[in-house]
Amino acid sequence: MYKVSIYNHFQPWDDGNYIAYNAFSGAVAMVTAENYKVLDGIFDKLSVSENPDFDDAERPLLQQLLYAGFVCRDTSDQTGEAAFNHYRVRYDSANCGYVIAPTMACNMACTYCFESNKTGRMSEEIIKALLDRIEKNLAGTRSLTTCWYGGEPLLAMDIMEKITKAIFLMKEKAGFRYMSSIITNGYLLTPENVDRLLEMKIKTAQVTLDGPARLHNKKRPLKNGKPSYDRILENVKNASGRINVSIRVNIDKDFDVKMLDEMLIDLETGGLRDKARIYFGFLEPATSVCANISENCHSAEDFSRAEIEHFRLMLERGFSIDKLPQPITNYCLAQTISGIVMDNEGALYKCLNHIGDKSKSMGHIRDGLDFQHPNFTRLFRFDPFHDDDCRECNILPICLGGCPSRRAERGLGSGKICETWKHNLPEMLEIIALSRYRRIEPEIKEKT
Repeated sequence: MYKVSIYNHFQPWDDGNYIAYNAFSGAVAMVTAENYKVLDGIFDKLSVSENPDFDDAERPLLQQLLYAGFVCRDTSDQTGEAAFNHYRVRYDSANCGYVIAPTMACNMACTYCFESNKTGRMSEEIIKALLDRIEKNLAGTRSLTTCWYGGEPLLAMDIMEKITKAIFLMKEKAGFRYMSSIITNGYLLTPENVDRLLEMKIKTAQVTLDGPARLHNKKRPLKNGKPSYDRILENVKNASGRINVSIRVNIDKDFDVKMLDEMLIDLETGGLRDKARIYFGFLEPATSVCANISENCHSAEDFSRAEIEHFRLMLERGFSIDKLPQPITNYCLAQTISGIVMDNEGALYKCLNHIGDKSKSMGHIRDGLDFQHPNFTRLFRFDPFHDDDCRECNILPICLGGCPSRRAERGLGSGKICETWKHNLPEMLEIIALSRYRRIEPEIKEKT
């Protein structure tokens, strides 16, 4: 009849209560001590009987467990369903994703940047080749997403606008869904440029702040050596509320909770405590260009421990925790046939970390995609559902084997490739539970 999910996680929390989490559904619940006894009884009955008899206290809770994925029908295969959803996205050619660098030039000189001193803007020829490719596939396209990247894409907004205008005309003709985002250093994210982004239907921006001014300005100065922190922070303040701004904070051994505390005070002073969506980036030597930072990078386990400290401080400061262990259908575009990264010269890649490095290119936008190209297959071929360690892992649906590039490029072993959830899930669940409880606490008090 029913069986217990292999993706369940239960941990004691707060005076006899429990946090319940299921990695297949992403459901998180706070279970009282009383309900946990009932739940434990249900699980015991399911383990010893094929057709258990549930009492009046157990039946309502069983339905909730079934709805949330903690229990499933005995004919169900949650791992098989996760695999089906993964393959459906992996081989889907109707939903296309393009990461586009209209320029590789940048106005900043970040100490760890893998792009080094790249220059150049996208030519008319490359713009045409890109648009020709999109138009050629119109008949089968259901959705199209673009992510503007670089370099600093805001240095080439005229190119972005030209490409977007052409995509809008195709959208009117073919009726596909269109979504767009941008990854920017934020220095040029002025109110005027936000207006232009909104005209292009760009509603999401990722901006990097690497700590408070004294650390950020050291790591992310302008090309002329001048500081960038104050202007970026002001731009984020002005842009938040108009577009969804997420703040990426790259973590290495120089960054500690004192640094984060200074930055959070700045954000709170700027009225961003309830608007800022903060997450922490795992800084690592992804290419030879940034190999000079390797000694200052955390291991995956150390980064996971640092995340716990940083999120706990955010919680103390009253910031919301938006990082959730949600099931995914693919780790990134490297695991899909329809996702590509393109630099300003039209070279194609399967990883953002490779952009601009022609030795990692898998072809050119003028040509058809070669699915047998070594730089395609190297990242694409790993299948988490055919890997013994991954298939037996109880967080498989939220990790899917981790970063394909890290696995293929750096030869890291099991555990060092996995997502941080592998190392800090219990602690993060507690932090997430506290964050959610604080959001609903006023409503609870009002009702009582």
